[in-house]
Amino acid sequence: MRAKAESAKRRRLSRGALLGLGIVVIAVAWLVYAFLGELAPPPATQQVDDLEIALYSTLTGRPRVGDNQFEIKLSDRQGQPVLQAEVGVAYSMGGMGHRGGMAARSEGYGIFSTLLKFSMAGTWTVEVVVRRPGRPEVKVLFSVSVR
Repeated sequence: MRAKAESAKRRRLSRGALLGLGIVVIAVAWLVYAFLGELAPPPATQQVDDLEIALYSTLTGRPRVGDNQFEIKLSDRQGQPVLQAEVGVAYSMGGMGHRGGMAARSEGYGIFSTLLKFSMAGTWTVEVVVRRPGRPEVKVLFSVSVR
């Protein structure tokens, strides 16, 4: 009789543990699904002569209306960071009259950061201008989808 009671008690604990595990699995799956779309897209990269320029959003995830933190990474052909450069960023939404621009701040190791403030959803053009000592100025255009 006592063995039956212990067996039943174990089954109740097992069912409770399974129920708890099921709830945790569902919660984790929901969180992954809910926030997966919020992750930042991969960097957009362009090669111009000996310079590779990558543009990507950082702390804010996918670009959205309002303030967005972006980084620009400069590398040479060998993949080494370009340390001596000035970077400017201008952005606009074609035909809408929405514009902005500013200098990017050097964070070291070829990484420059800037804050872009998008006033509305849609496709924006971001122009990155790189000035290096003794080299011609480089301009590249990136298309950024803002929601």
